[in-house]
Amino acid sequence: MYKQRSMSACLKAAYVLWMSNIKRILKAAWLPMLIYALLAAVATPPLFLADFIDSLGSSPGLIMILNPIVLTFLQLGVAAWFTARIMNLLNGFDKKENLSKSFIFTAFLFCIIVVWEMLLYGIEIFFVSSMYSNGPISSVDNFSLVLGLIRLGMVLLLCTFLVPMSYVFMKYMFTKGASLRKFLKKYYITGLKHWAFLFGSAFFSLFVLSIIALFISLPGIILTIARTLSEQGEMMGDPSGLPTYFGILTYVTFAVIYFILFFISIWNVFVMYYTYGTIEKQDEEKEKHKV
Repeated sequence: MYKQRSMSACLKAAYVLWMSNIKRILKAAWLPMLIYALLAAVATPPLFLADFIDSLGSSPGLIMILNPIVLTFLQLGVAAWFTARIMNLLNGFDKKENLSKSFIFTAFLFCIIVVWEMLLYGIEIFFVSSMYSNGPISSVDNFSLVLGLIRLGMVLLLCTFLVPMSYVFMKYMFTKGASLRKFLKKYYITGLKHWAFLFGSAFFSLFVLSIIALFISLPGIILTIARTLSEQGEMMGDPSGLPTYFGILTYVTFAVIYFILFFISIWNVFVMYYTYGTIEKQDEEKEKHKV
């Protein structure tokens, strides 16, 4: 682990680690992956939610679980549980410590996203108010373009800010008894110093995963297109040509897709693992040269 590697070497080492431990990974993480897939399939895409409810029959308990807010928190909890299971394989720490740290870091990231959403919403409200204060908007196209650029800029700003967090996460998980509140600033500054290396590793690994995800998601994309065309036909007065079991078929398909994608995403965690090891080794060598 603690060895200087290039970006490509980190990706390759992560792939070898993932391929050589498939059985161990599945044994350790199959349950949280399955539960996450079942939860995610309900909400994606939202167009199928009505079909799914109709297929199962509505009830107060089911409606409560399918609430988007409840689903979000359930998915976050399961994702933290999944991460802890993977960390159990990597750092050898106590399971309770890994679980506790994973939940804390997941909650921390969630808070960052919430703050970012609030900032974005505030900026959009300010922009819209400023536009209308000068009279009617002259061009809807220009208005939409500027609003889109604001959102894109905010997304890029968030991604830039989150890049060092991959190092913070690994350092936090691999430091026994560490407190995120006490060492966050120190860990983040170290991550900033290696921002380019962290960004490169994350970019290429996510790029590869995106291509794989596109092919794996093809059955879901086909079902989405079929459902959309059916909806358009019904709006024009045509009867639906979809079978009665279409909701269940779609749900099962998306559940399988999410399970596979979640399993493949472990490779990205391993890339972070080797990237972290490389940074630690580089900093260790720098300290030796200073002495």
